Order: sequence, then structure tokens, then C-alpha cells
Amino acid sequence: MVPEGWATTSIGSAVQVGRGFAFKSEQYRDAGHPILRVSNISEDGAISNQDDWKYIDPSEVSDFARYALNDLDILIVMVGATTGKLGFVSNKDLPALLNQNMWSLRAKESKGLSQRYFRYIARGVVDRFLSTMQGSARGFLRQSDFSKQTFTIPPLAEQRKIADILSTWDAAIEKTEALLATAKAQKRALMQSLLTGKRRFPEFEGLPWKTGEFADLFVVANEKKAQVNKRDYLPEGETPVVDQGQEFIVGYTNHAQKYYDVPVIIFGDHTRALKWVDFEFCPGADGTQLLKTTSKLDQRFGYYMLQNLELPNLGYSRHMRELKQSVFDYPATPEEQKQLAAVFSEADSEILFLEVSITKLRAEKKALMQQLLTGKRRVAV
Repeated sequence: MVPEGWATTSIGSAVQVGRGFAFKSEQYRDAGHPILRVSNISEDGAISNQDDWKYIDPSEVSDFARYALNDLDILIVMVGATTGKLGFVSNKDLPALLNQNMWSLRAKESKGLSQRYFRYIARGVVDRFLSTMQGSARGFLRQSDFSKQTFTIPPLAEQRKIADILSTWDAAIEKTEALLATAKAQKRALMQSLLTGKRRFPEFEGLPWKTGEFADLFVVANEKKAQVNKRDYLPEGETPVVDQGQEFIVGYTNHAQKYYDVPVIIFGDHTRALKWVDFEFCPGADGTQLLKTTSKLDQRFGYYMLQNLELPNLGYSRHMRELKQSVFDYPATPEEQKQLAAVFSEADSEILFLEVSITKLRAEKKALMQQLLTGKRRVAV
């Protein structure tokens, strides 16, 4: 049911679709206008991989204006494995040109559609279109078919007000993400100075550090009876499952045997991910290595010492061999180890607070979008 005052329109009517150009490698230059390619769109739609950008001298492009992108343009991948993926251009990405295999989507305000509003509904419009496609057709978008896709929109003034409201949430998320990036950078700087002995607490100045191999400092403490195979993970259950993946808790289980000897350090044999687990859990079966420290190391300090270790990325190969060959420098006194661990734990608390804040902001924005973009909740104009 269309909300009162809303209208139904289509891509063909309300959106200008622009095609990219097949720039050739011999046109690439060391400077000029960047070409936005499929590989420059990150998972969240931001334009990234600037180190991988290719550049074109605009004077060498005869129809330059046709491929030039604008602030707020929406990019859509129209062929290949990532067909339907969206990218969102902003001023910081410009000037830029659109490469082949993508379209640019630009709302026509003269037809009653605001570009700022369209950016919030574009994902839903594209997903509904993709759901109508079957088989091999999903790997290639036809503009003639896409132009028929319909969607409902409120009056232009209401669109602008909705975009204003949602943009405040975007600004809050962006600001918190910047704070998170700063907190992580500060923690890395602290670790690089404190875990190398370049900086010392005054009370420990002059006290010795030692050098030890992995086998002197860590013990592999796996318990096979507590392991759970990935196929047996549950969305809900009595005990959380922690494995080698990047996500902290990956599922749940009602497995009778748990891992009780916590806290423990988890190392991802394939992923190199590190986790500090201080609650009863079940470890994942594949590549989840459980580590404890020997009497020479405070366990929490050992966790941060591993965090500061740079292991080569061997892809999905196993990394325990490289870890076991590692050599570590560490303070000889337990008191200095504990004080260092406390500093890094405080930094982790700040990082966790910001990560939770971002998650909450995104959830609140999503709930608000579900109300505003469907007309269930109307705004006063």
C-alpha cells in the first residue's frame, strides 16, 4: 500500500544512468584524474584502495564530461562476480572518471527525486531488481530491464527532510569511526614503544629485559573434547563458540564439554586472529589454537606481546610453525609486565566502547530508516 501523498516512479523516469569507459592501460599516467574501477569499491560502499588507483590525463579523453563523476553519485557494478554491488562517491574522491563495468546513478530532481534521498533507498531498489533475475542473468545487468524497476517516493520536500535526519546519524557514525581509528592508532604507537623497551615506566628504569623463544614462554593448551565443528554451530545455545575467525563469538552450542581453564589466548592458525577469552566457552575445531603462558610471563601481557608480533601472511596456510619459531623480548619482572598489560587493557576498553557505540548507532539508524523510508513514520515539512 502506497502511503498517502507518495508516488510510484521508475529508474527510467527518475534516474539518469551513466556508463563507464573502457580506459586502456597505455592511457594510465602517474598523475591526473583517477579512474574509479570495481576494485575501488569497498564492502561498505565507500571508495577505497587509493594506492591502487589508476590515473588519466583528462586532456586525452575526448568525451571527458560524459564519464566525469559528481559528488553523491551512486555507482553500481553491472557485470561480473560482484554484480549489483554499490559504491557511493563523495567530494573527497573527486575529480574522478568512471571505468567500464559500472554505471553511475544520478537522480533527476526535475522528476521529483532527490539524490541525497535516493542514496538511502538505492540498496533496496537494486536488491528488489536483483531478486527478479535468475541463473546466469544475475551476472549481467541490462539497462533496458533495470530502467523498468519501480519504487515509491514521498514528496520532494519530505525526501529532503528525511535525508537531513538520516545524515545526522551518518555524521555521528563517521565521527565515532574517526575516534575509533585514532584510539587504535594510539594503541599501536604505545605497543611499539612500550613493548620494545624504548619507553619505560620510571620505577622500572634500569631493570633488565630478557629474550625467550615461544616454547619458553607459551604452552599450547588445546582440549579436543571441548571442540565444536563449524557445521554444528547454533544461532542460540547454552555456551558461546569462539573460533579462529575475525568475529569474536561465532555461534553457540549445547555441547556438554566446555573449556573451563580461562582466561586463555586464542590464536587463529589460518587467520592469525588473536582473542582474549575470560569466560567458559567451546573452541571451534578448525585452526583454533589455545595458548597459555608459562611462569615467565603474565598471561595478559603475553596476549599483548603476541598482538605486537608481525607474522607473515601465508594466506590460508597454517601459521603456528612461524609462531613457534618466534623470539620475544620481555621485562624480567612480573610487576612491569602487569603494568604494561594494564595500560593496553585500558586502551582496549576505550576501543571496545567506541565499537559498541558504532554498532548501536548503526542499529538505531537502520531502525529509523525502516520507519522513514516506508512511510510508517512521517516527518513534518
